[in-house]
Amino acid sequence: MRLLSAGLVAAVAGTACGDGGGDTGGGDAPAPFAPPGPDLDTIRVEAEFLPQWESAPAPPPALDDDVAFGDARTVSVYLDVSSPMGGFVPADAAAPQEGTGANQFRTVVQWVPDHLTRAYPSATLEWRAVGEDVRPIPGIPRMERSDFAARASRIDLAIRGALADLQSGRSEAAALVTDLLGTGENLAPGPLALLQHLRPWLESTLVRSGELHLGILGAKAAYWGVASRGCPLRAGMGCWYSERGGEWRRMEEVAPAPFYVLLMGRDADAINTVLGSIQGDAEGQDIEVLAELLTSASLPRQTAGTCLAFAREDNQRTRQYSLRMRDYGEYACVRDEPSTLACRFDQGMRPTDARIVDPSDGFTVAAGDGSDDEFEIGVLCDALPRPEPDLVVDVEGTFAGDAQRPPWDEWSIETDDLSSFPGKTLQLRYFVQDARLAPDFHRADSVLILRARRP
Repeated sequence: MRLLSAGLVAAVAGTACGDGGGDTGGGDAPAPFAPPGPDLDTIRVEAEFLPQWESAPAPPPALDDDVAFGDARTVSVYLDVSSPMGGFVPADAAAPQEGTGANQFRTVVQWVPDHLTRAYPSATLEWRAVGEDVRPIPGIPRMERSDFAARASRIDLAIRGALADLQSGRSEAAALVTDLLGTGENLAPGPLALLQHLRPWLESTLVRSGELHLGILGAKAAYWGVASRGCPLRAGMGCWYSERGGEWRRMEEVAPAPFYVLLMGRDADAINTVLGSIQGDAEGQDIEVLAELLTSASLPRQTAGTCLAFAREDNQRTRQYSLRMRDYGEYACVRDEPSTLACRFDQGMRPTDARIVDPSDGFTVAAGDGSDDEFEIGVLCDALPRPEPDLVVDVEGTFAGDAQRPPWDEWSIETDDLSSFPGKTLQLRYFVQDARLAPDFHRADSVLILRARRP
């Protein structure tokens, strides 16, 4: 198992629970407390948990210079210009626009470079069109329906090129605006096919270490469908393409449909800022959006916790009198009686292993199998040297789920081989689940539980 080192800060604070006091049980008497310290009750601890994987990280993928596009420090916006994307742009003045958000697609797309350049102010902005190939767009795209006429959507090339530019240092970040339905060599329908290009990168040290990140933003805008020789416009509406059916089908009415912005870049804070800023702008204009940093699990988790001190009688937790502390969290043994600390961390952390950093006969530790949210540390004052040592532990465990994840399932559909326009993305939820970084467990090194008395 390969374990990454973790930095750690631990703070200890006590809570009074009565006078306690009493016999020291022999040996050197502890230094006097000024003022007299209370019996130890509850200790607050803080730990930094780092993600860990059972499998070794893959080396960074070989640079794909054949599809790299940047030659300077840039932020790039890749725009999918395949014909289905043109369905987000009204075809003519006859299209029903009242209350349908006719400009929502253009508006969201225009926010992307605005917020990218603010998050990465030293980088140069570049636009690229993604169709049968990837080519630069001079200036700013007009975002008219005629701009979306490509018969293919090689978003796989865009992803490979963006990642090559990021890995080489030529790029700070890249955004891909697309419906996630690519076409190309050996590219199956639906966004799952794109994972073959993302997975080597997601499994590499570049991503697991938190150097590079992947985010996704989904937005819904009015969709008019695409006009073609076999599907002429009717009341401004054309057809939509069924990936599973492999054919164009008639739009019966203007309906909301999702499109996506894949963000790839350095600095999790910058990517989160871009996602959050676009989301905030969209909510201000009643545009439905979802956003998530899919690689957030690579970031350290600052987690608070508590340790409750008690004595055990007849398998019941009772008040303890053997441990005392003075100011600044220092502790002392005042009776030679065993006591126990029951420790738990916030954020649904379930410990699976805990170890004393500097083993002592006076400290024992037991962690569960991950089904419980606490572990216990035994303190045997009669076996501890004087002055008492620090109690420091390493802790491993898992975090029980992440609350408040965006409801991508509601935007996903199992098949689009339907008679009416689904307004959802084929198998989107599987794409998000597979692209979301998921460590096997987390580890915090050198968590300070009890602090030795200072002279």
